[in-house]
Amino acid sequence: RIAAVDCKDIGGNQIASDQRGVVRPQDGDDDGAAKCDIGAYEAEYLPILTVNTELDEFDTNDATCSLREAVQSVNNDMPFGGCNLGSRGYVTITVPAGTYILTQAWNGDINNDNTVGDLNVGAAMTIVGAGAHTTVIDAGRIDRVMSIEGNHTVTVKDVTLTGGDATAAGSGGGIDNIDANLTVD
Repeated sequence: RIAAVDCKDIGGNQIASDQRGVVRPQDGDDDGAAKCDIGAYEAEYLPILTVNTELDEFDTNDATCSLREAVQSVNNDMPFGGCNLGSRGYVTITVPAGTYILTQAWNGDINNDNTVGDLNVGAAMTIVGAGAHTTVIDAGRIDRVMSIEGNHTVTVKDVTLTGGDATAAGSGGGIDNIDANLTVD
């Protein structure tokens, strides 16, 4: 990251925003100091939240950050369980190599709160694994793997989604996408 001099154009005028309209300057590296970036657009800090257990937990008082808890933390834009990141917006959830089996069995009730069943994504986020052959999210036939609701940008990459069952839910054994801008890579 190279700072531009005083955020001014060649004529000495203050540059208020980048070519996308993002206000300049930004704290692009989260060091507490807003600085202008050289180039056509301003770097924005995008927090990374790392899952540190393969267990399917949903516990507000534990020290570990499960995949389910990470999704809940980003959905609510606040720390949850062992996921201690105040997200300030769009977040990348990093899922290390391993098999993440969803075990919080769906009880048939309609829920969108991540307490049971599938992973309910309700905010903009990227979920990225260590590779499709090494990071597996398995719904264990308890529900679909993931449900995404709302007009959000969601990316799921470098993971394998398996074991989803939409029999009771009605649609989307892997991902049920309702109005999101979804990229699966």
